[in-house]
Amino acid sequence: KKAIHWYRRAAAQQHCGAQCNMGNCWRDGEGTEGGKVDLKLAVEWYRKSIAQGNSFAMFNLAICYETGEGVPVDFANATCCYKQAARQGNADAQFNLAICFETGDGVEKDCTKAFEYYRAAAESQDSRAMYNLAHCYDSGKGVSRDPVEAATWYQRSAKLGHSGAQCNLGNCFRNGEGLSQDFEKAVYWYSKAAKQGNSDAQCNLAHCYYGGMGVLQDHKQAVEWYRKSAKRGHSGAQGVLGDCYRGGKGVRRDFKQAAALVSQKLESRKSELFVEIENTLGSLELLKPFEHFL
Repeated sequence: KKAIHWYRRAAAQQHCGAQCNMGNCWRDGEGTEGGKVDLKLAVEWYRKSIAQGNSFAMFNLAICYETGEGVPVDFANATCCYKQAARQGNADAQFNLAICFETGDGVEKDCTKAFEYYRAAAESQDSRAMYNLAHCYDSGKGVSRDPVEAATWYQRSAKLGHSGAQCNLGNCFRNGEGLSQDFEKAVYWYSKAAKQGNSDAQCNLAHCYYGGMGVLQDHKQAVEWYRKSAKRGHSGAQGVLGDCYRGGKGVRRDFKQAAALVSQKLESRKSELFVEIENTLGSLELLKPFEHFL
């Protein structure tokens, strides 16, 4: 309540950051009487802040148009707001706008423009944009395929802690794509991502322990990482873990457990196929509204 009191006083003096924060308070019910949420009032405050050129308020208004919070759903207006905020250098807007162009939401699908906006956001040190940019280079989406550039951007994103980039960088080192093959470095990056709960990295790290690639062969350690990955629904890990139980590799032989894991693998694979279909149709997650700007 003290925060909203001072935001209100600063907003009354036309402080654009305070006006944006007033919008956030009404959007989230923070500091308002009884935690009341008023999305229309939030939009009013965002518009006041936008009138003074605040890109964060513009980004939040775009989210409102996209979700129908305080205004009718309007993808065209959402895209327009993203564009204006992106021109002001707002990395979150650049990232969401890239997704709009990649999926065709509110604009004509254009992978080249998606690539350009991912690059703009990546150059502002956005790890998610760096990861998506690397994927563009990796897959040749919106730009000519370039394994070296892909590895470079995976590395930059990985150093900022992005688990997906860490896992993919591990793949680059394992396969020698875009940089020199180095199994020990592959294990290093798989370990980084695995400790963050990335199921692909956990499974890949398990493969390394199982085959003694970049690390001393250790079937028990492999089973531990397969188990962690399997618990997260990774069908590949579930299948290999089932093989371990069936063959008694790194774990006591247990045919019943092996059969249960094969069943889990089939169910997980069904879910993965649905996700693959959604991604093919362009179902990508946009960034959430920008929080308090001071």
